[in-house]
Amino acid sequence: MMRIGILSALLVGSSLVGCGGKSYPPTSPVTGVVTLDGKPVEGANVSFVSNDTKVQPASGTTDKDGKYSLTTFRSGDGAMPGEYKVAVSKYFSEAGQSPYDKPAEPEETVAPKASLEDQYAAYEKAYKDAPKGPPTGAAKQPKTGNELPAKYASAGTSGISVTVKSGDNSFPIELKSK
Repeated sequence: MMRIGILSALLVGSSLVGCGGKSYPPTSPVTGVVTLDGKPVEGANVSFVSNDTKVQPASGTTDKDGKYSLTTFRSGDGAMPGEYKVAVSKYFSEAGQSPYDKPAEPEETVAPKASLEDQYAAYEKAYKDAPKGPPTGAAKQPKTGNELPAKYASAGTSGISVTVKSGDNSFPIELKSK
């Protein structure tokens, strides 16, 4: 009886070995520097996109010196070997009130046990400057855009192609404003 228990424990234990991590296809480190007219670009998103559906896309973001390191499955693992088209963008959002911000609360509130007239008076006082009638337009949206030339935002229009090979890969990406 004890043998069956030990045998069962060994079988369960051995079946758990190898369940600890997921296996990913091989990748190779990919790094480089993004420049616009010779100057490093900080905060740009770099994407490598393959036409081969078996090859996963890879992406990274540039640091203050314009340097990037690609990630496919795990942080900094690089890209799968293959042919890629490259997209580079740097989007911004102008500061301003978001339409999703919580509206300001009225300064004065009335206790729940106040009379109906007191509740109406408090409501009127709190919202006396509120516009009358239905809203006249959409909430103010912050301005957004791409700080880099638009053609680079799409892998299909950037004109940048690279081939990732096994081993270390370095691809400087030199963008032109005109």
